[in-house]
Amino acid sequence: MADSLKVLVVEDDPITRQILVRVLIDRGYEVRALGSAEEAMRACEECTYPLLFLDLVLPGADGFEFCRWLRAMPEGDRPLVLVGTASEHPDDLKKILGAGADDYIRKPYRRDLLEIRLTIAEERIKQHETRRLLEESLRQERERLRYLAIHDPLTGLRNRATLVESIQAAVDAAGKGVPGAIIYVDLDHFKSVNDTFGHAAGDQLLTTVALVLKKGVRTGDILFRLGGDEFCVLLHALDLSEAAVVAERLRVSVSHAVNSSEGKSCGVAASIGVAAIDGSLSGDGVMGLADAAVYRAKAAGGNRIES
Repeated sequence: MADSLKVLVVEDDPITRQILVRVLIDRGYEVRALGSAEEAMRACEECTYPLLFLDLVLPGADGFEFCRWLRAMPEGDRPLVLVGTASEHPDDLKKILGAGADDYIRKPYRRDLLEIRLTIAEERIKQHETRRLLEESLRQERERLRYLAIHDPLTGLRNRATLVESIQAAVDAAGKGVPGAIIYVDLDHFKSVNDTFGHAAGDQLLTTVALVLKKGVRTGDILFRLGGDEFCVLLHALDLSEAAVVAERLRVSVSHAVNSSEGKSCGVAASIGVAAIDGSLSGDGVMGLADAAVYRAKAAGGNRIES
């Protein structure tokens, strides 16, 4: 740690500042020394210093003000702040710690005592950084699990678990005069891709379809992968006829995208069912209509739209 530790010294007395800087440089630290709290504030806005040496009596803002300012900054709890003081009065020492300092060192500084306190400070910084990294790792894992709870890991679309709640919200909106629609997409002949070219090719095709659907709908519409080769689009503020126009555009786009790679046709197309959300049916009822429409599209040969 010593050869990479950044240290900020905030001390207006040039002789004391020189003593501190020499000890810190001899330990291999990267040191910046400033003479006022205002300069130190600007420096801390530009760079993170894991270790700060702070004098209390400074021109302008004093060390107490600077320490309180530092702790109020984003991630201001990260630096280890050591305050130099000539006072041994308990009230003064309580005030130092109350302002946010981690520890204090008696002035005038003695090199042997400074070396001991710096060794302790290094260990505390290591422990703090280890704890911070662990907390960040746990936070990222929680975020990952939350993401996977509502998203399909292959395509990044919302998953089936979130569909019921989303449709019900659309049903409620339709009851207040804002219609919607469901577009249910079931790929034709997808199994032949897995059987002929392998599951990696099948996954790539599903990813391609997901991208086509994203490009073919508006920002506010919600896309789902229900599992396997089934997708769903929840359209807001569109009636059935308007949704059918969107569905036809998606059908053509899917067929073109999945059959144009290197000029080879894999025979995959999209059977699509469209159902209106007008507030007269529950979410389950709407999905039942869309599912039945997809079934009719497939029974009629696929690569078509039914509503």
